[in-house]
Amino acid sequence: MKLLGFPEKFVRGIMQCITIVAYTVVINGQPTKPFEAKKGLRQGDPLSPVLFVMAIEGDIKSIQTLHQQFKIFSGASGLIANPNKSCIYFGGMDILTQRKIMDMLEYTKGELPLRYLGVPLSTKKLSIIQCEPLIDRMLSRIQCWTTKFLSYAGREMIIKSVLVAIQNFWAQIFILRKKIIQFINTICRRFLWSGNAEPTKKELIAWQKLCCPKVAGGLNFINVELWNKGKSVWDTTPKNASWVIQQIFKARKYFDIAGYTEEEVKKMENFSIKHMYKAMQGEFQKVPWRRLICNNYGLAKWKFMLRLAIQERLATKERLARWGIQIDTTCSLCQRESETVQHLYFECEVTTTIWKQLLTWQGIQRTKLGWEEELAWMERRTKGRSGGAELCRMSLAVAIYHIWQERNNAIFQQKNRPANAIVRSIIQEIHVRATMFPRLVRTMSNLNWYPDEM
Repeated sequence: MKLLGFPEKFVRGIMQCITIVAYTVVINGQPTKPFEAKKGLRQGDPLSPVLFVMAIEGDIKSIQTLHQQFKIFSGASGLIANPNKSCIYFGGMDILTQRKIMDMLEYTKGELPLRYLGVPLSTKKLSIIQCEPLIDRMLSRIQCWTTKFLSYAGREMIIKSVLVAIQNFWAQIFILRKKIIQFINTICRRFLWSGNAEPTKKELIAWQKLCCPKVAGGLNFINVELWNKGKSVWDTTPKNASWVIQQIFKARKYFDIAGYTEEEVKKMENFSIKHMYKAMQGEFQKVPWRRLICNNYGLAKWKFMLRLAIQERLATKERLARWGIQIDTTCSLCQRESETVQHLYFECEVTTTIWKQLLTWQGIQRTKLGWEEELAWMERRTKGRSGGAELCRMSLAVAIYHIWQERNNAIFQQKNRPANAIVRSIIQEIHVRATMFPRLVRTMSNLNWYPDEM
């Protein structure tokens, strides 16, 4: 609203309506203590499934009272429910009572399951067939033509912001079956690596690894199965005592896994699925190169390629040959040795020249090292948040990305640029990106935009 030019007073008023909303519920004639609204409609709000009619006792007296209130509302507003378009649904009710209610309301009887707020409602656990709309909706999002041109980093954002949000809306209401969870993981995994939902062997990093936090070398994707377990710990709607006892023991197992003591559980006033999920994930060993990724000001697509290179998961010719693909493994840049990650980035004469010129541009003079030694040197060099450390991190990411792009251009378009031209492109992109971060502006002011041959 500020960008569109709305007055500041108007913006503050709208934000107050959004940020200080509170609900109170009347139970047995007594209002409860007000509680805040944390999430919006269809964005995780736990009240979403019951926004229109909360809950009433399913007997004739309650239905009669509700019907009378509808008549009062109709008389005041002129809005009348159309009996030909209205249905009533029953669950666990005898036939005689059902007939009395239908005669009173003059509505036809509907059959469960039905779609409500985009999800099916049923008195039983959802079957795989009933969950097909969830799968179809996810597939429709990734089969859109615009997603075909996304980079790895773009697909990562689609998975986190769209696909996971779709399944989370369902998971707020239902415990998803393991088969459905497998489908969801398969769709996300295939989309990340191939850009569609077709079967592929191109899985550069295992999905379970990608569900780890970024400091542990993953991408922090949601582990859907673990998320569902975290939700089910507090999802108890008892029908009889024995069932409650079973749920208590089931929940206790997951609390033990999460590391909560009995006293901590007793003192819980609020329960967060997010906190439970993180607790059930446990501790992860941090990777030594995490600073090169997590604190990097570079573009997302640069950092994604850097992550693949550090873990040696790039689809180099040598790796493709190990997958059984018939291919000439000779390096496309120097046409001399077999293309491995080690050779492509630190042994090829073209990339050696690129690294030498980039270091000289930053005022660094030293001999070239091997892949592991270079990473160790970069980890030491990039400690802290100084402008020099930030520049070094960004330079590494953009160089890794551009070298891979030059390799692809040489293979698929038969285009080979000299090392000087590649270095200029890298440096110009660093300058443009650095203008977005005040910490780097002063550092970059001392560095040339168009360096001559070094």
